[in-house]
Amino acid sequence: MIQHKIKSKDLAINFQSEEFPLEQESFSGKSIPARSVQIIWQNLAGAFDGTLEIWTSSGEIGAVKLATFTPSGTDNLQNAIIYFLTQPYAKLFIKYSANGNISGRLDMFLNYSNANYTGI
Repeated sequence: MIQHKIKSKDLAINFQSEEFPLEQESFSGKSIPARSVQIIWQNLAGAFDGTLEIWTSSGEIGAVKLATFTPSGTDNLQNAIIYFLTQPYAKLFIKYSANGNISGRLDMFLNYSNANYTGI
């Protein structure tokens, strides 16, 4: 099950997303963990020096940065970021700093699945 969590976020301004839970309940009442996060951007313009960070938290206190990316090029539709989640994190959020980018849009998706795998 793929859920579109961030829709068309403006890349000309800095932002931090809300925290998204990394478990969903299925129709049958079973817990389904998030297995990956996918991030795409479109119509990016400016300095191409922005910073995109994926963060996770335990749901209590503190947070851990999982990865940092520098969006470059007008879009990444043919080379989207897919980050595999191999640990049982509770929540995930995104931080973005524009650093001279003047336009663009970002979308983020979480893929929830009961399939067992250890990552790539």
